[in-house]
Amino acid sequence: MAEEKSKKPKIDLKARLGKAPGGGVPGALPSGPGVPSPSQDGIGRISAPPSSGGMPAPVGIAPPAGIAPPPGIASGMGLNPFAPKPQPKAAPVSAEAQTIKVEVSEEIHDERKRAGRRALLYSAIAAVVFAGIGFFAGGMREVSKRDAKAVEGLKKLEPEVTDSAKKAEEILPILDDIEKGLLKDRKYPDSAIEKLSITIPNLNLDDKSFGTMPSDIQKATLSYMKKIENANEKKDRVKNLLGSLKKPIETSWAEDQKPVFKLGIIFRQAGSNTIGEVVQMKEPWEVAKSDWPKEPKIVVSVMQEGKRVPADQAAQRWEQDAIVPTDQTPLVIPIEPSSVSGFTDERTILQLVGAVNDVRVLLNGDETPGREVVGLLKEGQGLAKSIDSKVAKAAR
Repeated sequence: MAEEKSKKPKIDLKARLGKAPGGGVPGALPSGPGVPSPSQDGIGRISAPPSSGGMPAPVGIAPPAGIAPPPGIASGMGLNPFAPKPQPKAAPVSAEAQTIKVEVSEEIHDERKRAGRRALLYSAIAAVVFAGIGFFAGGMREVSKRDAKAVEGLKKLEPEVTDSAKKAEEILPILDDIEKGLLKDRKYPDSAIEKLSITIPNLNLDDKSFGTMPSDIQKATLSYMKKIENANEKKDRVKNLLGSLKKPIETSWAEDQKPVFKLGIIFRQAGSNTIGEVVQMKEPWEVAKSDWPKEPKIVVSVMQEGKRVPADQAAQRWEQDAIVPTDQTPLVIPIEPSSVSGFTDERTILQLVGAVNDVRVLLNGDETPGREVVGLLKEGQGLAKSIDSKVAKAAR
């Protein structure tokens, strides 16, 4: 009995646990269902499992020594779970399968031709459209440059408009002084002659790109410049009249205090009729004088070389009897001065006052119904405001 126990084989636990003695490579574990596990013989040796299907088992990569593979994975299988799966090779395609026969009908050929013509037409239209866009863009750039030049010109023009209007405004008080001296004070306005030497400066359109400015600005500017020119001309006329009419006007004022006979009338026969003619006394005499001359000299108009010229002629003052002379000596009757003052001295003053009023109306305008006129000052102010508005609008 003791001998039988001593002959009983020893069980190798390491071999049963899949570990070789001394740290060897562990044995393979069952790989899954359907795969037979290895069997042991009577002395503890492990035999390889029989292969199924007659195909040899694949040989895997051995794991590192001393590390057992995870349960359910055979030792011959790869341990990298992220390894790419092997892709099955595509079956080769035969040359007969690769050949595709395509038959195209005449309708398809015609459609292709029409499509080509349409593509050509569309290309031409696109070229025209893009050319138009390019032309428009180029035109817009030119317009932008033109507008920029116009704005710069307007900025230069506005100060000149304002300055000319201010200069024109300085003339108004001078005109008032002239009129007051002639009609109210009866004192000749000598100082006005020098004051009227000022000139309203006209606008200078050089270097202002005037042609690029808006049409309404151009029209208003030209109208304003024309009025400045007219105002300067009429102002100079007043100045010249002041210089030439001083003596006759001052004489008329003196004669208002002491009236004199300066004009007379003579009569002469014209066929069966009698006519009178106004003549100038060569040597006027005071009305208050008691001793009137009997043979005054007169100035008559005679024809010489086809035109009328003044000529001195002797006359007799009419006293009684016939007024038509019987000889060649005319009979003259003095004319009462106040009856003709409106045709002589006063008319000279009114001529000068009328010239003054012409300048005033041109500067201030006229609001009389039916004769409305926009004055230079108002037109200049309106032009300056329009220019400022255009410049401000362009800056936005």
